[in-house]
Amino acid sequence: MKKPHQTAEQAVTSMLNRISQAGRKQRLSNNTSQTDQSEIAGISVKALQKIEASEGGNSSVLFKYLHSLDLLGLLYTALPDPAELTPIEKFEIQKKNTKIRASGKSKGSQTAQPHKRKSDDKKIKWGDEI
Repeated sequence: MKKPHQTAEQAVTSMLNRISQAGRKQRLSNNTSQTDQSEIAGISVKALQKIEASEGGNSSVLFKYLHSLDLLGLLYTALPDPAELTPIEKFEIQKKNTKIRASGKSKGSQTAQPHKRKSDDKKIKWGDEI
């Protein structure tokens, strides 16, 4: 397993800092006070202040805050779609849909050649006797 460049705690701290800076910048560019923004988000002023101070807290409160600033959608684009199949699921489906022939080769891996009989080499015409 590859060792991460930072610990989990460092990653969380870094993300909280990034979110608090982006949120605060967006709120100020909207010319909205903390009190007004907390009302829009449906959270307490204290919770908003904790978010903007990069302090941890309740994730649903954080999501409400990001939603009120139209920033929550950015998280959706950064995360993989849970409806998309994983490589293992795709492989399993492909495996179910691939038929294995007695020769051990899967159907479609090679164009099928018609079986040729020795008698096919001799063209027998009607009325010819052997």
